[in-house]
Amino acid sequence: MTLRSSVHHGAAAKLLRLLLGILSPTVLLAAALAGVSPPARAEGSRDMVTDGGDRPFTEWASSTTAGIPRQTLLKVYVQAGETLNLGSSVYASATDPADIVYRNPSGQQGSCNVLNTGFGWIDTLAKETAGPLPNVNGYTPCIVTATQTGIYEVEFHAPATSGNPTPVSATAAFQTDATQRSGVAAWDITVRNSGGTAQLGRVFTSYVAMNMGANNRFLASDFYIQTWDGYLYRTDMNNVDPFGFVFFGNSRGFLDATNGSTLYHSAQAVDNNLNPFFGNVVVQSPLAANNSSTNSYTHLVFFNPPDGKTLDQLGIPRSPSVPQPPSDFRFVGANNSDNRTLVGVGGNFYFTVAGGSSYRIILDTNTDGVFNAATDRVLENILVPGANQVFWDGKDAAGNNLPPRPGNAPYSARIVIRNGEYHFPMLDAESNASGFIIEMTNPPQSFPNFLDLNGVPIDRYTVYYNDSNYTTANGTTVSLDGGGATFPRNAIEGIRSNGGEHEFSSNYGDFKGIDTWAFFPSEAVFSNVIITTAITDPAILLVKRITAINSTNFTGVVDGVNISGDPNYVPSPRDQDDNHPRWPSGFLKGQITGAIQPGDTVEFTIYFLSSGTAPAQNVLFCDLVPSNVTFLPAAYNATAAASGPNPVPGVTTDGGDRGIVLGLGTQSATSPYPIQVSLSNSSDGDVGQYVAPGIDLTTIDSRLAGCGSNTNGAIVANLGNLPQATSAGDPAGSYGFVRFRGRVN
Repeated sequence: MTLRSSVHHGAAAKLLRLLLGILSPTVLLAAALAGVSPPARAEGSRDMVTDGGDRPFTEWASSTTAGIPRQTLLKVYVQAGETLNLGSSVYASATDPADIVYRNPSGQQGSCNVLNTGFGWIDTLAKETAGPLPNVNGYTPCIVTATQTGIYEVEFHAPATSGNPTPVSATAAFQTDATQRSGVAAWDITVRNSGGTAQLGRVFTSYVAMNMGANNRFLASDFYIQTWDGYLYRTDMNNVDPFGFVFFGNSRGFLDATNGSTLYHSAQAVDNNLNPFFGNVVVQSPLAANNSSTNSYTHLVFFNPPDGKTLDQLGIPRSPSVPQPPSDFRFVGANNSDNRTLVGVGGNFYFTVAGGSSYRIILDTNTDGVFNAATDRVLENILVPGANQVFWDGKDAAGNNLPPRPGNAPYSARIVIRNGEYHFPMLDAESNASGFIIEMTNPPQSFPNFLDLNGVPIDRYTVYYNDSNYTTANGTTVSLDGGGATFPRNAIEGIRSNGGEHEFSSNYGDFKGIDTWAFFPSEAVFSNVIITTAITDPAILLVKRITAINSTNFTGVVDGVNISGDPNYVPSPRDQDDNHPRWPSGFLKGQITGAIQPGDTVEFTIYFLSSGTAPAQNVLFCDLVPSNVTFLPAAYNATAAASGPNPVPGVTTDGGDRGIVLGLGTQSATSPYPIQVSLSNSSDGDVGQYVAPGIDLTTIDSRLAGCGSNTNGAIVANLGNLPQATSAGDPAGSYGFVRFRGRVN
């Protein structure tokens, strides 16, 4: 449904453009005559020119940059009963008479026909500064009365859909004719409450497409970037020379599309369209929906500090939270179950967090005791709430295998969690001689005692960037060389921007996406990594599952996660045991939890894997029967009994009930699932037995002291010698399971 009221030429009627309802012209006129005088404060282009420089024209053009339409779609929070007061410098747009288009939260659309006789027309600096009537020297607004509370959209259309506007100083008279071309020189969105008071901090957008008209013009605007986790940044453009560009902020900047990681570099393209960037690099588009699973958010651009009611409507906290460091940061070698790894092999870092934007792990590869992101090995990317796993390839920052230290002394690794991560990917901005000033206006507490690249403590003005050359995940070498490049090229250790930083000149930014970012870091947590030439440790992984209830088999595969309340909750670090790469695919069948009641029969299966770097010798298995469960001694009498040393260890069972099943893996091409045999409950010569409640397990074998107190019965099996697994399901006998059943009391 499109709503547009007709144009009236009476003095009072000129004040009106209405959406979804009629407000009496006489009522509005009476209010004006009664002397209602709201504060002389508007919200719009006046905020973009108040700091001087040259005028940025907001664009409504048909072209794109990096696939982003050069059309500035503005949004505004309005409560029912409040009014939108709209004005523009364009009275004859390319879509005339719909010079200003607006939509309510339900998507119903209306428009304003700006008239050069005054209605909705901002034609002077004085009117732009004053805002809408009845402000002194104000313009005659197009008024929209809100009948719904929510987010409204506003489009200011330009005289044309292409062409650059004629440049003009921020303090000079601006054009209102067709020489604005695809730009809009002046615009205003003022929200007034029922008392006529202007409500600032209501107007925002996902991005601003701007055009200065030419090079050698200077943008001095301040913008406020609101992150979705409550952090607010003031970005002072500080006289950047961008010509035409798109301004926005997000949580990731540029992405390496090959592996989906955050790039943490600037990007190079083939032309001014910035599509594509070299190396399969893409910019995180402000058109994409926010994605919590990848921590990908387009932050919001405000023209004033955001109003709290607007943040409430958007679901953004009014105050940011402090990032919490993990308590379980650790390294596990790829060929081991502890923090040792072989040269050039690497392994995984593990940590668990409640939330955050991203992490940075620094491995002090030069062992100088300083965690320097510019010289040591850095691993950084988005994180997810809960358990995180980060692979390290065993190499230093130069791509060389990290060697063992004398005496196998450990290397130290440090992790920092970051909240409020804000990237400013500036697209095709030719020069920036003075640098940017980015200020975090609401840090949640004092910054941790980290030093930037100049040895100065980081603070609310600290920013980060990296314009050094790099290689992307698909093997492409990307050069960011060029005259006028910033110095230093690499500032991922941080640098204060209060005087302007990340400056570049001589059109260095042409054909480039220049990324500058900021964040609030947590305190640091440390872990050790040992590099060695040989690891000969045996290790056994155990994973327990419910594989049947009342003879209903569970054949699915679930993943244990360290998330309290999750049906697959397994506390750290045991939540990682079922993720070892040498488990055969689909082997760990069953459930972690199940709905049971008294009288139900439950089958328990304990899977084992020889996960070390040497054979596990003389392995003795023990599992306690759960409390409130009675062991079923004849559960597997129908299953074939052990019949000698092959295909599984053991000797022929000499009779009696069999309540235990042993399985050892095979190398069958059709199925890696184990050969299964039943074991008798008594100690009669086969490798398994059931130990009745109350019997001291150490009387059977002193090693069983670690099994715990035998208050409800125990399953014991001598698994013998197990070769170490070298790949998933290989070799035979490196994996298997022990199984028994019980009845719920």
